[in-house]
Amino acid sequence: MLTINTKKEKNKKIIMSSIIILIIIMGIFLIKNNSQVREKEAVAPQATVTNKVAVQIQKPKILTETPGKTYHANIIAYQEGIVSSKTSGQVKEILFENGKNVLKGDPLIVLDDQDLKSQLKAAENQLIIANNQLAAARVELEKLEINLAEAQEDYDKTKTLFTQGAITKSQMDDMKTSLKLAKSNLTAGKIAVDISKGDLKTAEIKISTLKDSLENTVIKAPISGVMDAKNVNLGQMVIAESGGILARVKDISSLYAVIKIEQQNMNRIETGKQVLIKLNQENETVLKGTIKEISISADPSSRTFNCKVLVNNQKHLLHPGDFIKVEVPGTQELKILAIPLTALAGDERNYYIFVNEQGIARRRNVTIGQIIKNMVEISSGLSSEDDLICTNVNTLQDGDQIIVISPNLEEDNKNEK
Repeated sequence: MLTINTKKEKNKKIIMSSIIILIIIMGIFLIKNNSQVREKEAVAPQATVTNKVAVQIQKPKILTETPGKTYHANIIAYQEGIVSSKTSGQVKEILFENGKNVLKGDPLIVLDDQDLKSQLKAAENQLIIANNQLAAARVELEKLEINLAEAQEDYDKTKTLFTQGAITKSQMDDMKTSLKLAKSNLTAGKIAVDISKGDLKTAEIKISTLKDSLENTVIKAPISGVMDAKNVNLGQMVIAESGGILARVKDISSLYAVIKIEQQNMNRIETGKQVLIKLNQENETVLKGTIKEISISADPSSRTFNCKVLVNNQKHLLHPGDFIKVEVPGTQELKILAIPLTALAGDERNYYIFVNEQGIARRRNVTIGQIIKNMVEISSGLSSEDDLICTNVNTLQDGDQIIVISPNLEEDNKNEK
């Protein structure tokens, strides 16, 4: 009986040991399996870090450029004269209004001239006095010249007598003094004549100046044209040579249409070239113009070149300040590479696009030309064989993985051509 119990206890221990070993093995298996799961979970996010960006692609288009290019233009006067005063005075009359046609030399403004007339009368009286003084000085000079001649003659006689010993040295010295005095008086007489001449010249200049000022009290049109920008009132005091502009006269028989040319289009422009002037939608009249001036340097803000087109305006269809259109014809038809505006990113300092290179978006800097409707010309940086990315360009970065969501778009574009 004791033996049987011993065997049962032994079997029981073996079973318990087996169960413990089995539990340990299962624990080790679970720990190892859990580690593998964790490793997979750690690796899984790395596989999805780079998300592919869905895009559409197409080939750049080859367009035939239209022969001409149209520019908006501002009209300015061919010639402009400034109305200002050369003399000071109070405005007495105004003989024009804005819009009046005038000829060169027509009177426009009259200043009060009473003070100048009084000054002129006084100057003329002074001229008479100066003339009288000069005449008197000349008469006196003639007397002094005679006196000197007589003194010289007396001196010569006295010198002969002195040589012969007929007179004393004291008498000879007196004669020398008389001759010297006569010469001094003659010099003073000549100076008096010169002073009188100077006074006379001064009086003559003053009279001439006052006459000019009197003439300038009538302010006249500097050129023929149309009066504009009136800036004067009755009773107003105007100051000579102050730079104040009282009005402007604009010659609009011819006008300048000023257009701004982009650098890439400067090859279209040359002096002497004929262009077409289109007024507006309501007026279908077309005028002809000629390119006369081209700026040699670009505007620092707009980076464009000013170009002046001379337009014959004898019928006064155009006026300064009007906005019109100028069509500059091209010399030949050109094939240009163009892409949709939506495919272009960046700004005027740095334009760029993206192309598809084996599923990778690659950024390229480009130079653009003219804009034609919703297309833009690409002058450099892209070829007709490139696969252009035309969507999501503002969110793409160089090197992004992409997926083309419209694989047939390229074929559709070919069919459109």
